[in-house]
Amino acid sequence: MTPRRWLVWIAVSSKEQAERVSPELQARLAREHVARWGGVVVDELSVAESRDIVLLNDAAVAIPAYAKLYEHIQRRTFDVLICYDLSRLGRAHTLILAIVELCNRAGILVYEIENPPRALDEQSGYDAALIRALKAVGYQHEVEKMRARMAYGREGRAKAGKLTHAPPYGYRWRYEPDGGRAVEVDDTAAETVRRIAALYLDGRGIISIAADLNAAGVPTPAGKTTWLKNSVGAILDRAWMYAGYNEFKRGRPGYLRAPAGWPALWDDATAERIARERAARRANRHIPDTPSRLTGIVICEQCGRAMWQVRNESGSIRDADGTRRRAKFYCYPYHAGGSVSTKRVLAALQVALEELARVDLDNLPDDDDGQPAAIAARLAECEAAAQRHQAALRRADTAFVSGMMDEVRYQEQVRRLRAALEAVQSEGAQLQAEAAAAQQNGSRAERLAAIRAAGPAMLALTDTTAANAWFRHYVRVYVRANQVTEVRFL
Repeated sequence: MTPRRWLVWIAVSSKEQAERVSPELQARLAREHVARWGGVVVDELSVAESRDIVLLNDAAVAIPAYAKLYEHIQRRTFDVLICYDLSRLGRAHTLILAIVELCNRAGILVYEIENPPRALDEQSGYDAALIRALKAVGYQHEVEKMRARMAYGREGRAKAGKLTHAPPYGYRWRYEPDGGRAVEVDDTAAETVRRIAALYLDGRGIISIAADLNAAGVPTPAGKTTWLKNSVGAILDRAWMYAGYNEFKRGRPGYLRAPAGWPALWDDATAERIARERAARRANRHIPDTPSRLTGIVICEQCGRAMWQVRNESGSIRDADGTRRRAKFYCYPYHAGGSVSTKRVLAALQVALEELARVDLDNLPDDDDGQPAAIAARLAECEAAAQRHQAALRRADTAFVSGMMDEVRYQEQVRRLRAALEAVQSEGAQLQAEAAAAQQNGSRAERLAAIRAAGPAMLALTDTTAANAWFRHYVRVYVRANQVTEVRFL
């Protein structure tokens, strides 16, 4: 068996600790433990000063011992890091956690003289317990303090006309030889931004613009192939940034706009026109206080999300030129789901209810249609995905506060993960409602009998709120490629 390689860490954080457990005593105890377990000492690192440093990168710059420790870990020159106790690794919980996690990833055991593990081979469980304990003690507090300092710094940079995030689509970073960076125009993406603005000011809607970009095969800001309504809208909402201004807290209290140092894609007059048009169209898209009878029951077959309906009080949509179109349901991602008119959904429901009226409910098979099991399986998938996204968010927090991830990348990753988490949580809530409805509605024959008895009346009911509550309980309509593919009774 190859002898273990040990690295001895010696530190005191106060005069009292130095008198109680001196550096000499720590070194002697460490050597005794190494001799007991076997192996060799590859290095002894000593920290004689105490500082409130929270990031490992900062500690490596300020204190040579941390720089040598980091180098040893990266080169994997030792197998066990021995210290008197974990508090000797740093004063901040985030710094201790960063060192422990780096060691864990490198297959290095962290050994405390005061609290030794039962066996040196129990590395994974021991390190995991240490990490959980550190997080429970104060890690979240450090995260929140770091976020507060980030917010304060972002506001100061915004007032100075500097970006507080990655450059908006249409721009990119230009890195200077001296290590600095500046914002420059990305010619290809900038042309797409100008195209979106021109189409919008010409009267086109953001859904229509997204469809055009998808048809032309224009890559999205994320490099994907499908433009979303929100992707186009986000570009238009940054009209003033594309006019050469930096914005901070757009749409929230404390909003500010400051001249920036990057080239403008259009002038102030264009930015003002886009902003006014966005506000006018949002005001025109009136969503009644009462829901449609079909709200929440029209589902995109491809992505499983509920499709959203655009309508106003008259039940139609007003275009920019004043013309009206019939209300439609749209799929959030513009893929095969596309859109479907409300009229077509109602017609499909009518046909399904007529077919149900001819079903012999007394001779239905005893077995169910398998729907509850399918719902449960998909719900489990959503819950697992939510747990993965939450774990990824925690890892991003750890990487940021430990200095292993810069602020720009951290913000981008958190935004992406939170959006994904919200999507699966929304789908999970929808599935839970379906599962509850299927359970409450009794046997298959009982459910279908209730639907057959009340369905036609609900289609004609003037109280859309009551009708919608009934439809959510009993019905789902699935859509693919602009067509109703299935009416499913729960």
